[in-house]
Parts: sequence; structure tokens; C-alpha cells
Amino acid sequence: LLWLLWLLLLLLLLWLLLLLWLLQRGMGLPQRADQKNGNAGFAGSCTASWNLEAFSLRTAEDIHEDFCPQLQQMLKLRDMDWTCLPQENYYGCVEYKWRLGAEHHGKVGLLATQMQFRLAEGGGTAFYILGVRDSGAAAGLSRDEHVAAVRVLMAAAAATGCVLLLEAVSYQQQRNGSRRCSVWRVQPRHVAMKDCADLLHHKGDIRLEARVV
Repeated sequence: LLWLLWLLLLLLLLWLLLLLWLLQRGMGLPQRADQKNGNAGFAGSCTASWNLEAFSLRTAEDIHEDFCPQLQQMLKLRDMDWTCLPQENYYGCVEYKWRLGAEHHGKVGLLATQMQFRLAEGGGTAFYILGVRDSGAAAGLSRDEHVAAVRVLMAAAAATGCVLLLEAVSYQQQRNGSRRCSVWRVQPRHVAMKDCADLLHHKGDIRLEARVV
């Protein structure tokens, strides 16, 4: 009788183990199906969110690819090469704008917010290159398109308390007319006025020294 009781207990234990195995298998199948279909659970969402945050962090490559130092050097040497512009960098103080037309007048606020970001990246100075696509291709603008783009850019600069200063311009003669690209420096109005005053004062001192000599 005792051995029969032990046998029943053993069968009951085996039945419980089989039931647990079936339950685990049933719960695992939907989970694997969700993973295959791209529907991650709570842990997957947390992982995806963390990955996005990590992806948005600035890396050494981003800093290395900043075009601003190279652009400033070309402007200083008056040797602007429109054929080898790099792809636009999300970070940094350089912004490409292929065209800005009448349809962008209603988006001046958004452009001003973007300009503030570029100004912050450049420590108070930003550069806007008109007529250039995000890929770095200098497609150029017609005369009327260029005038319209400058007007929109001036409105965005005014909204941030800044002014535009023309640094370089390119004319490309094509079959359908001339195409223009240009580089504009964006600075706060008071900084630009001070630089202009210092420049005029410096030139005045040079002229005075020349007369004395």
C-alpha cells in the first residue's frame, strides 16, 4: 500500500511539471511572435528609448566633421570652393538652405528657432549658405529665387535680434540663366555694430598715421 501511495505522488509531481512546461511554452510563443513582428514589450521600449538617446549624443566624429573651421578659413583667404562642400552636419554653426520662397514666410518662427540653435553652436555666430542642398551640392538659385531667400533669412534673423552679413557669392552661368550661391554670416545686431565701429575706427587710425608719416 505504501508503494502505491508513492507511485501516486510521483505521478502527481510529473503531471505538475508537465503543466508548468505547457504554460511556459504557451507564454513564450506570443512573446517570440511579438519580437518577430517588431512589437517589443516594456523592456523593449525602454531599450529602444535608451538607444535613441544614446544615438542623439554628440560623438567625436560629429565634432571632427564640423565644417565651420574650414569654411572660415576659405572665407578668410577669399577662396570659396563650391565644388567640395561636405554634407550638412546636424551640429555646428553652418546651415545649408537650398531655397527659401514665399511659402516660408509663415515659418519664420521655426527658422528663427533653428537659427538660435546654430548661433548657440557657434558661440554667437552662424553661417547660412544659400543655394546649396543638404548633400553639399551647390545647385544654385536664380536671381529672383536668391532675392526671395535672402528676404526670408533676413526676417528670421530680425526675429532673433540678429543681422546678416554677406561673406561670399558665386555666379554660375547655365543654359537656363545664371545661378547664385551665397554665404551669410549671422550675428547679434549689437555685436555686428560694434565690429563695424571698431573697423571704421581702425581704418581712421591707419589714415591718420599715414598723414602723419
